[in-house]
Amino acid sequence: MEIQIPSKLQFFLKEKSRFKCVYGGRGSAKSESVARSLIVKSLQAEERILCAREFQISIADSVHKLLTDVIYAHGLDSMFEITKASIKSCKGSEFIFKGIRNNINEIKSLQGISICWVEEAQKVSENSWDVLIPTIRKKESEIWVSFNPDVKDDATYRRFVENKPNDCISVLCNYYDNPFFQNTELLREMEYDKQFRPEVYQNKWLGKNKQNSEALIFKNKYEVKDFETPDLKDVFENRFFYGCDWGFSNDPCALIRCYIQDNILFIDQEAGGIGIEFEQLKSFLFDKIEGSEKWNIYADCSRPETISYCKRLGYKIEPAPKWGGSVEDGIEYLKSFKKIIIHPRCKQIIEEMGFYSFKTDRITGEPLPIIIDKYNHYIDALRYSLSKYIKKNKQIISF
Repeated sequence: MEIQIPSKLQFFLKEKSRFKCVYGGRGSAKSESVARSLIVKSLQAEERILCAREFQISIADSVHKLLTDVIYAHGLDSMFEITKASIKSCKGSEFIFKGIRNNINEIKSLQGISICWVEEAQKVSENSWDVLIPTIRKKESEIWVSFNPDVKDDATYRRFVENKPNDCISVLCNYYDNPFFQNTELLREMEYDKQFRPEVYQNKWLGKNKQNSEALIFKNKYEVKDFETPDLKDVFENRFFYGCDWGFSNDPCALIRCYIQDNILFIDQEAGGIGIEFEQLKSFLFDKIEGSEKWNIYADCSRPETISYCKRLGYKIEPAPKWGGSVEDGIEYLKSFKKIIIHPRCKQIIEEMGFYSFKTDRITGEPLPIIIDKYNHYIDALRYSLSKYIKKNKQIISF
């Protein structure tokens, strides 16, 4: 029997753990891989498998059809007894399908469950987990969890990703981890979202938590798009702009290169990382950005000793000038461009653009005029790169 499972998800069959969790975006084969793994397990030994979700009004809401499709696709139907409401294997394994919230008493009374698969687990409440987990109490029983993240405060994300227990394997899996991702329609959809709906792309395809779209600072202002960097004679003022933000403890160092053309700000190169030491700045930052040894670089002024060190290395680096305004003024300047276009290779600033946001009212969700000081290191580097223009409030005109 040959059943293909992406290598990143083979831990469901190869590892032993009380909790096994996979989360991520579309096209990653999460559900399909869990279903295939359970079919394998059901033919290796006698298992009592509960397939649960937060709500299940009818069997059509369950993973019954997915499991059935896997069985028939691999020619295993002779080894299973499939009815409208149950699936049993020739080894005596049984698949049971329940909604947690609307079958709470039945869930509590279940006995002998060896594996519980919770699908679409982002919808499962804290109370439902508190009921389900102690119900799965057979010796060496496992709870398998699969979900597409929604918001960071969801009970499932907090429990299995942010604050995962010691006996939990939790793996992020996206379309690029799936060697079988060859669906042309899905691929086109993904590429469209990546270019024109980058906030949607972050959640839908990369498994990032959703942000309040109304609170996003650069909402509808940027696109991710492949482009060729033109000759300098064809760009504004015939120059590139370089900006650098220094990392602190767990924050990354970030270096950005950008240029302006037809009142559009193009970001074509980035470099950076966490934990970069002084002696690594050249190889980890400056060597990775073309022209950084020739052009002026404007950097975060809070680290004068780092700036002095880089000057001794021969770089034309200086503190970004204070323009007498605020971070908000710098952001408004960036937003004054007709568009910000980011090359797909600049993955870190793409991620920041999709998460950089205003604080929201906890009760109403209303955006407040307070910028959250997160997801902004590469964006700060971008601000620094244009700091002299911001200081003079230089208007960029199309040409």
